[in-house]
Amino acid sequence: MIRQAKSLLDANLERTLTMDKLAAQLDVSVTHFYRVFKESTGMSPYQYHLQLRIHRAKEMLHGTRLSVKEIAKQLRFESEFHFSKLFKKKTDFSPSAWRELSSRPAEVLPDPLPERAFPAVENEDSLPQGIRV
Repeated sequence: MIRQAKSLLDANLERTLTMDKLAAQLDVSVTHFYRVFKESTGMSPYQYHLQLRIHRAKEMLHGTRLSVKEIAKQLRFESEFHFSKLFKKKTDFSPSAWRELSSRPAEVLPDPLPERAFPAVENEDSLPQGIRV
């Protein structure tokens, strides 16, 4: 169930997906889903989905010319302000600062860039498809 939930969360980064709908797709109660997911991953399904969205935002900031507002909209954040606030909370950088830093050569980047959005991962198989450390 957890593997399927992670896969669904990963596949729906750019769609609105409520945890009620996700639990229904998995044919379990919301309460059971939250409890089992948190026991298995150490975080709530919402926090896990947010972590994936922040990671995707980092990729978009580095690899595209989309504005911060466009990225926030594409990843279904409530607003550009809300996205920027969460991004800074999780990475210690504003989205604009992240874009600037990630475009610099490696030798001028701070060492290491904060990765608070991702807890230490001992088993890469527990990560969604396409995410590797």
